[in-house]
Amino acid sequence: MAALTELLAHITAHGNRADLHAFPGTDHPASNAVCRRAGFECLGEVDFEYPPGVPHPSLDRRHRVGPPPAPVTAPVTAPAPAPAPVTVTVTVTVTVTVTVTPSG
Repeated sequence: MAALTELLAHITAHGNRADLHAFPGTDHPASNAVCRRAGFECLGEVDFEYPPGVPHPSLDRRHRVGPPPAPVTAPVTAPAPAPAPVTVTVTVTVTVTVTVTPSG
């Protein structure tokens, strides 16, 4: 626990990241307890590859070591103007054929 506390203090003072992540195995309560006592927040279960290519059920634990990231805001834009009315002219031609049959 002391080594982790020293590491967190060093990263907080000299690091250039907002977060530090740890991935203790879900089947390793001692590692999870150390992370919990050090103030790591549990973000949920993930499959962490260790060694690479071998998924290992782990907990993603995050510790803030820097200022939180600035919120992402969408640029303010004016709404798009309403489309101009469209005038459509339709010409219909009708052809009628009448056949007259004399009655007889």
